[in-house]
Amino acid sequence: MSKSPTLALAIYIVIAGISAIASIAYAGPEVGLNVSPTHLAPVIPAGDTTSETVVLENSSTEEMIVSGNIDNSTLDSSDITQIRLDPEQISLKPGQTSAIELSINVPAGAEAGQRRSMILFDVRPASGRDVSIVGQVAVVLDIKTIHPVDDVHFTFPHIIDSTDAVTFTMQGRNAGNFPAGLQGKADIDGLFGKYLVVNAASENINIGQSAKMDSIWDKSPLFGVGKVTVKLSSGVGAPVEQSSWFLVFPWKICVMIIFIAGAGFAGAHSSPVFTKVFSLKRRKES
Repeated sequence: MSKSPTLALAIYIVIAGISAIASIAYAGPEVGLNVSPTHLAPVIPAGDTTSETVVLENSSTEEMIVSGNIDNSTLDSSDITQIRLDPEQISLKPGQTSAIELSINVPAGAEAGQRRSMILFDVRPASGRDVSIVGQVAVVLDIKTIHPVDDVHFTFPHIIDSTDAVTFTMQGRNAGNFPAGLQGKADIDGLFGKYLVVNAASENINIGQSAKMDSIWDKSPLFGVGKVTVKLSSGVGAPVEQSSWFLVFPWKICVMIIFIAGAGFAGAHSSPVFTKVFSLKRRKES
């Protein structure tokens, strides 16, 4: 059996698919709608929102209605990037231009990496009963999500002596697109309210460099149970954070008291050795 018909059919499907994509991407002049730009490549830190502008122009001789849609078919189903158009639909007279605002929100939990989406502008006549789409123009949206601070390490005690100052250590690397200083913060909360917030900051560091800083809590309560949330950021996007419970009490004094009490208890329940020796010696002499 010959494989030529199958091969020919496969080649035809590939050519038809390429033609379809090309017709969407370059259909602007044919349908009388010019779009600028046709490609956007924003770099957005996780936890941040950015805005882009797309300009539409009616280059035809007829009034048209343009509707914008977001095509996320190329995104992973677990992707949480949020894209919105404002307005989603406009009417353009011949020669008229209008700007569409594009809002892109990358939540704090988004993974770093590249993701591609498309904005499809559907065109249909503004007059008459014909509401069928006469053309479509696409804008390619390549979003790069970054984490401005990575390689983060937090160090802090879980059992705190109330007679000592407490040090919360934060360390991270500048993974952004420009030199920046890292900002550290420790939110300290008790069971019945907030204790305080202690801050720390580094000098500006270059891309790829790391910084280490300490936040000092020097007025802890005598006794207490609380929760600390340490955060580290570069001032852009969402901070990297970690939370943990802690216990505050004068444990060093407590250990000393227990030691003294233990020594006293042991002494009270034991007889001195020299007393027994002295008594035995006097019995022999007598």
